[in-house]
Amino acid sequence: MIKFPSSIFSSSWSKLWDQDTVILLRVVIVAGLLLVAGEAASRVALKPVGTLWEYWNPEAAVKFRWYRDVCESSTADDVHMPDILVVGDSTAARDFDPVELESQIAPGYEVYNLGWPANFPMAFQSSTIPMLRDGQRVPSVVVASFSPSAFADDATVHRFEANILHSAYCRRQREGTLIQDFLWMTRIRPALRWQKLWFSGKQPGPPPRKGFYPLDGHEEKSELGGHRDELRLSENRLDVLRELVELSSERNFQLVIVIPPIQNVDAIPEVTEFRRALETICKTENCHVVDCLNVEGGSQKYFWNVTHLNQDGAKVFSRWFSKNVLRDVLPPAP
Repeated sequence: MIKFPSSIFSSSWSKLWDQDTVILLRVVIVAGLLLVAGEAASRVALKPVGTLWEYWNPEAAVKFRWYRDVCESSTADDVHMPDILVVGDSTAARDFDPVELESQIAPGYEVYNLGWPANFPMAFQSSTIPMLRDGQRVPSVVVASFSPSAFADDATVHRFEANILHSAYCRRQREGTLIQDFLWMTRIRPALRWQKLWFSGKQPGPPPRKGFYPLDGHEEKSELGGHRDELRLSENRLDVLRELVELSSERNFQLVIVIPPIQNVDAIPEVTEFRRALETICKTENCHVVDCLNVEGGSQKYFWNVTHLNQDGAKVFSRWFSKNVLRDVLPPAP
């Protein structure tokens, strides 16, 4: 009968294999044990972080995960589903103040701002559309605001939205399963931004100002202040709006697509082509196009730069928008 040695670390193993093989086996086993221990420790430490590590920015994680949790909940026991949702890029995040929007409509409606800087169409398709498509609940009204130049295949546009597109959250929407789903150690680097949660477990609350990110004063120097050549709009990017219009019909919410206030139209020459594109895209009863290039809140003192209102301008504009647009598309007060 052959008697096997009890441990690979015992000297009797060297009688079965040559020394190099024994050393290699020992290294592999030790590495495997360390990997298992590291993975176990990672799962314990990162469990309080939940899905916050997936996002491209800590503030975005709080803002998007809060709404994600709300729309994926099948009941309204814990938190009210916003009746009006503002989505889009920085023109949405900076120009629409939920508090001011609520001030001009009947009591009982709630507004949430899910806009984010550089959440341009291709990023928006992964970051926002899935929640409108797959969520258990949807808002009654979705207000979508994008800078017209966000629909151009331009190197600057690509560079700005890349940070969002490369996040684990957006890659999951496009690719499905990620390696981080199985190997939690690979989550450590993005989860370092949430070190406090590793030990306290205390989850962040809802974002301040209902997701509104205002800009104060005026930008010292605007890069888009003068005239520039017009950029051609991309059909692939416009297809994202077409998808949003289809969703509004499928899920029965009112969609308001906004051409945002712009300080100097010559600086954004894509406006004309964008207007024409919206005329062909927005043809359903659920879809409404609102041209806000020249509206109340659009005077020079209310702009932070060419394409964004400052905080004072956002307040004035939001009140105007609520009074003149939201009142007409909202369902009866809850």
